[in-house]
Amino acid sequence: MEDLVLIGIVTIVVIVIGLRVFYNYRKKKQLQDVKPYKSLPCRQAYKLIQLNYKSPEFTILDIRSFEDYKRGHLLKSINIDYNSTEFKDRLEDLSKDNIYLLYCNNGTMTHKHPHNAMELMEELGFKKVVAIHKGFAAWKRNRFPIVMGEN
Repeated sequence: MEDLVLIGIVTIVVIVIGLRVFYNYRKKKQLQDVKPYKSLPCRQAYKLIQLNYKSPEFTILDIRSFEDYKRGHLLKSINIDYNSTEFKDRLEDLSKDNIYLLYCNNGTMTHKHPHNAMELMEELGFKKVVAIHKGFAAWKRNRFPIVMGEN
């Protein structure tokens, strides 16, 4: 009887450990699959968010003005105004190893503008930065979720 109980406990422990290893492998794989300095279509950006939103190594950056941010933004995004004099300083405070998903109003400030945010982040040593193709306007037009207000 004691042997069966012991076998049952060992089996449960092995299953739990196996699931944790699989989950951690899957999580790392999702974070590593990001090809840096690319513009992602909304659907792909949404999938990236769904897979990684709980990870402390994943950050969504809204680089529009604070006024635009209050009128609507992606859940859990951090607002750092691209046109602010503090933009570069605030970026330098962030981890260079995390994955960053950027968006502006229409894609101009993230990757189209000659001195865009993705270029600056690459110069500062950020390793994994992607942007939402055509920005918040495309996100909203495609009816992906947004939140209003300051947070």
